[in-house]
Amino acid sequence: MKKNKIVEIINKKAIEFMGKYGFQIVKEENDRSCIRCCFKNETTGLIFQYENRENYIFVTLCELVDGEIKLFGGEMRPDTQLFSYDLDDLLLAKKITENELIALRDLDLEKQLVKRVFYMEKFADDILKGDFHIFEKLDKLVKARAREFAYDKWGDKVSDYGWE
Repeated sequence: MKKNKIVEIINKKAIEFMGKYGFQIVKEENDRSCIRCCFKNETTGLIFQYENRENYIFVTLCELVDGEIKLFGGEMRPDTQLFSYDLDDLLLAKKITENELIALRDLDLEKQLVKRVFYMEKFADDILKGDFHIFEKLDKLVKARAREFAYDKWGDKVSDYGWE
């Protein structure tokens, strides 16, 4: 796949969406396993990441910190401050079913991207305009999942990592 395939599709299918919210491309990355394109407006970052192995476009919605996209990496703890969440988590919080998300994997790249843009316009308009109030709910959802993973990974030692 060409390095700029996601940007190509956005320019073809989502240019109106990007303009509506004032997004500009700020970075493209490409390696053997994935393509990542980062966009920003005044308040919000968007990361589109296509993973070859998964044949899936992951979208991350980010609250900018000092004008920059700040992603979390490492072991999550209950006190970890997060500034970005997966679009899929937002969709689950808005009651899109996991089966609907799984069905996206059966679509080609262009159709996946168009569907994700549709979901963002329908469910993330506030975030795209700089209103991040829903992030509090997403934080709880993500940390509940991280807590389960911590128990699976560390068992009784989860308290060493701040989990109860």
